[in-house]
Amino acid sequence: MELLRRLKEPRQVAGPRQVGKTTLVQQVLAALSLPAIYASADEPTLKGPEWVAVQWERQYEVDFVVQAELQAYFAMEAKGS
Repeated sequence: MELLRRLKEPRQVAGPRQVGKTTLVQQVLAALSLPAIYASADEPTLKGPEWVAVQWERQYEVDFVVQAELQAYFAMEAKGS
């Protein structure tokens, strides 16, 4: 199916705060019923570059990996936290 093939290509969903980006992605993943990982960088478990590396490796476990709120990680790194 062409749609599934295209969805496996890297994608970016961007837009202003609180317009429904996360909801959209979660609804699409649920509708597809395919193995997926949703990881948000604003989770309290975020500890540093190791987290990003772990998420990167997780892409080989499932069909889709969604990483949200990466700006939170980069903002933390810029502050030296």
